[in-house]
Amino acid sequence: WRLEDFHYGAPLAPFLFISAIYAVRRISTWVTSQNQRFFQFSLALLLLTFSLAYHIHRGYTPLARPFIWPTVTSHQQGLETLLSAIPPDTPAFAQSNIAPHLSQRKILYSDFGYFTDPQFPAKAPVEDVVLDVTSFENIGGLHQFLRENVVANDNYQLITASDGIIHLKRIDIPDQSDLTPPNQPFFNSNYQLPITSYQLPVTSLQSPVSNLPPTFYTFTHPDSPPDYDFPVNFDQLVRLHGYTLHFDRQEEIQVTVDLEALQPLASIQPVLYLLDANGQPLGATSDLQPALVWYPVEQWPVGDVVRVRFNTLPWHTRSMPAYRLAFGIVSGTDVWDTGSRHRPVVSQPTEIAPRLPADGTLIELACIEQIWSMPEGGPMMRQFQPPPVTQRVDANFGDQIQLLGFRDLMPLKAQDSDVVITLVWQALSSPENLIRFVQLIGPDGMVYGQQDSAPDNGLYPTLLWQPGEVVVDPVKFPIPAERPPGDYTLHIGLYQPDTGERLPVNSGGDHITIPVPD
Repeated sequence: WRLEDFHYGAPLAPFLFISAIYAVRRISTWVTSQNQRFFQFSLALLLLTFSLAYHIHRGYTPLARPFIWPTVTSHQQGLETLLSAIPPDTPAFAQSNIAPHLSQRKILYSDFGYFTDPQFPAKAPVEDVVLDVTSFENIGGLHQFLRENVVANDNYQLITASDGIIHLKRIDIPDQSDLTPPNQPFFNSNYQLPITSYQLPVTSLQSPVSNLPPTFYTFTHPDSPPDYDFPVNFDQLVRLHGYTLHFDRQEEIQVTVDLEALQPLASIQPVLYLLDANGQPLGATSDLQPALVWYPVEQWPVGDVVRVRFNTLPWHTRSMPAYRLAFGIVSGTDVWDTGSRHRPVVSQPTEIAPRLPADGTLIELACIEQIWSMPEGGPMMRQFQPPPVTQRVDANFGDQIQLLGFRDLMPLKAQDSDVVITLVWQALSSPENLIRFVQLIGPDGMVYGQQDSAPDNGLYPTLLWQPGEVVVDPVKFPIPAERPPGDYTLHIGLYQPDTGERLPVNSGGDHITIPVPD
């Protein structure tokens, strides 16, 4: 798939087409003349069918499923205006995704080694530096370095700082130029930040990082509502208002979240987590995202909403058939310390069915599947229409929750090591916090395996269910290899976690019994 994403496959195209022509010619020669017309028609139809199917799933025209109409944003227009004003004969530096717009000039650098490597073979010091902090990843602390060592470099004056775009221009300082060879970068020197509305005088050079104008931070201001409204509070420190999933043909999804400081913040970090299909954490955005580097949480005014975009490129999820995304707020820098996470609390009912992975320390944002090696999906939405089941049960547990039925219960064979069943529940009211149990009972009355957890692998506590809501609850638990032959049954019920008291079933008892087919 990678050959279609980039230009690297272009040299192969002529050989592919020429080979295809020769192959069709040889096959058509092999076919007898009486069948030739039929063969040609069949081959053309087959090729057309495969081409259309592939194009629908992975093409680049409006007929294709992943096609998105391109738009030009005000941010891009502002960047283009800035770039067009840089003289073509001026040595310049721009990050790699901006450099093509400054091509056809004698000296142009896009390698950050110009700033980080004292031995970088620079032909001449650059006159103009252009950075768009919104459009490249913070890998290995690159944004921190740029903020502290490039933007604050006193060889450069801030010309523009607007919507995350920074334009620095070299200042002729005789003393400094005498000390710095013309073919070496200005390593470990200090930059001055650009100001959009005015020019900083050369005599007042100071760290522009602390004096960035308000126009620079507009890239952190939401300019449209998020795709998913999802109000969640984290220990009355931060409120998540909502989020947007960005699918742009890449193997990794970009996520933007809208956050509000509920009180002055210090030493906290918003983190996006990668989970497996069952909700177990696998990865996290341990590097600060660009918005958090340039606009630290300590500077967020209480009550203002800040938009943060997360880059997930290092996760390489293309080989994962399915996965989930979750969000959390961490105190400190250890994103894996569950004790340092601030617990999410859904502040009001939403259309999204809120899952709480990692022992309730995270809030789930999306379930993703790979369709033709491209990610698709979104949040789990509340559902109120029951799905098909293999067998109806209609067991009422304490007038709080009803077990509508089940599916996917397979015959139990001697070599089986797991029991799998999918339960379908419906809330009859606003349930209290309950634990679901499923036990495998042997012919001798002993328990040969069980699972006790909140529904949906512990992710969806019953306390969050709404009246009438239907919840699909997949269950899988191991069973011992050595077990007596005979008839087995499943005992299914609900109990209160604090007391262990089981909810009564209206038909009698405190659980229901389901025979396991053999």
